[in-house]
Amino acid sequence: MTAHDQVQAIGADADRFIDRNEFIARLRDRQIGQEHYARFMYMEAYSLEAEQVLYTEQLTRNRHPLPAAIFAHTAHQVAEARKLLLSCAAELGVTDEQLAQAPSDKRMTRCLHDVSWIGMHAGTAEAALFMRTDVLLWRALCRAVSETAQKHEDIPRPFVRYMEFWTPSQPIALESTLEVVDFALARGEDPEKALISARTVEPWLEMYWDYVINP
Repeated sequence: MTAHDQVQAIGADADRFIDRNEFIARLRDRQIGQEHYARFMYMEAYSLEAEQVLYTEQLTRNRHPLPAAIFAHTAHQVAEARKLLLSCAAELGVTDEQLAQAPSDKRMTRCLHDVSWIGMHAGTAEAALFMRTDVLLWRALCRAVSETAQKHEDIPRPFVRYMEFWTPSQPIALESTLEVVDFALARGEDPEKALISARTVEPWLEMYWDYVINP
C-alpha cells in the first residue's frame, strides 16, 4: 500500500468539512460574538501546546533526515503560531492569565490528550498522515474565515490575522508527508495502524469547534 492509497483510505474532504462546520455557518450569519472569540483563543492556545508536544516528540523519535525535516518544520511553524496567537488574544482582551487556566471541559481535555498521544506513541507514517489531514481541513477552514471576513468587516481583525497565518500554501505538509509515509511503510510500519490517527482528525475538529460555540 502506498501513501496515495492511504490518503484515499482516509477520505478527508475539505469541502464537506466546511459545509458541515457550525462555526463557519454562524460566522457567515454574524452570530459569533466576543465570548466565542475568547473561547477560540483559549482552545487554540492549548491545542498548539499539544501540537508542539506532538511534533517535537516525533522529531526526537525520528533521526532519519526525511521525517525529521518535516516534523522540525511543523514544530517551528507551531511555535510561530503560538507567538502570534498571544499577540492576537491580547488585542481581543484575552489575558495571559485567562489562557493559562487549566482546562476542565471534557471536550477540551479529550482533544489535548489525543493530540499529545500521537507524538509519544504513533508511528512515523501515522503521525505524518495525521498532520497532512489536519493541515488539509484546518487550512480550508482558515480560508473560509478569510473569505467571510472580506464580506463582513465586523469580524475582529486579530482573529482574522491569526487564521490567515495558516492560509498560505504549505506544500511541505501536503506533499512531503507522502514521502514520509512511503518511507515509513517501506520500513515495516503497519499500513492499517497508520490510518488510525488521521481518521480522528475530523471528529477531533468537530469537538474543538463545538467547545468554541457551545459553552
